[in-house]
Amino acid sequence: MTTPPQAQIFLSLSTTGEITAIAHGTQYRWAQTALEQSGFRRHQSGRYALAADAGEPDRKAAAGLVRLAARHSTTVHVSSRPYLGDFGDQVAAHLPGNWSSELEVYSHPLWQEDLVPLLWDAGELSPAVCNERIPYAVTLKEPSGIELLLVERPGAQQGYLVGALMTRDYERNYDTPYAPAGIRLGSSPGAAARDIAHRFLPAYRRALHQRRVTTVADALDSLRAGHRTLVSASASSPPALPNRSEEQGVTKGHLWLAFQDVLVHAPGVLARCDAAVSAWPGDGAALSRLREALAAGQDALAEWNTQQDALVRISPALREPPSDLRTRLALQVMSSIETWLADGDAFVRQALAVVPGRTLALPPGHDYTPQPAVAPPKRR
Repeated sequence: MTTPPQAQIFLSLSTTGEITAIAHGTQYRWAQTALEQSGFRRHQSGRYALAADAGEPDRKAAAGLVRLAARHSTTVHVSSRPYLGDFGDQVAAHLPGNWSSELEVYSHPLWQEDLVPLLWDAGELSPAVCNERIPYAVTLKEPSGIELLLVERPGAQQGYLVGALMTRDYERNYDTPYAPAGIRLGSSPGAAARDIAHRFLPAYRRALHQRRVTTVADALDSLRAGHRTLVSASASSPPALPNRSEEQGVTKGHLWLAFQDVLVHAPGVLARCDAAVSAWPGDGAALSRLREALAAGQDALAEWNTQQDALVRISPALREPPSDLRTRLALQVMSSIETWLADGDAFVRQALAVVPGRTLALPPGHDYTPQPAVAPPKRR
């Protein structure tokens, strides 16, 4: 395998007439020095540019870029594609809604690795980011929280790849189930935007819906197991015993962590559910109770998030508030937890029915056909 140069400069032409340059490599500072000596100016994003109306001294200096780059052990490559930042801006302008575009520069190859845990992709984008050098990319963002990564297709003279980055409510995305497959795009910004809007985004939204439904279903399983343990422990021995109190505290803490997933991921799915037009119109009352239970738990979720943010500001390694807070919040939302234990199957049943044109897979080991109503267990 050929070892990449330690310092490289990638040149492309902007629609404004600027010559845009990216410095890249393990010794990217050599490339930056060559660019600066050639009259290029660094922008906040990390790219360099020579303005279209550059004066005679700057134009003469730029003409000697190859010579200066060689002096600094840097190779120069001229792209057959237009400047990626322009392409990203044009794609964002053609997408329906209020999309924004931002260029990101990964001058050192290691910086590119920061993208890996953010990827949520089952297509070509993930292996490209993991195995190829990506000196720069564009992030496309939409106010609802959708974030896409757009890169030049490695090993090709034309074309691009686009795929999904982390979703707002999940910390871990790389190599997770239900990830949508990124797609190839051509060189026309309008056609690329149509492919994203009509091919990729519907698949992305289905994948996110499936992931959220499964997250809530798994959380309900944890809540059922934890609640059974808590009820059994309360009935089997006096809670005043120190070891029993500690055990119950741990269980309540686990209940909070599981219900937190419900509070975060269920609202967006519930907003799309309408029992009246489903095969189970009798679920309407259950869905109303579930919505009320979610609303009742939002204050607890806000307190949890505030405490988490405060800890992260103190130290990035501190990501989880203390156990006594988990226990207290579990008690605060116990009535909401019990509502979801009683009516949660109605949620999953309805959620699986609200994606047009596709039958979503049931999480394994579940039967979501209607069951006789069961009253929530009484709290002790």
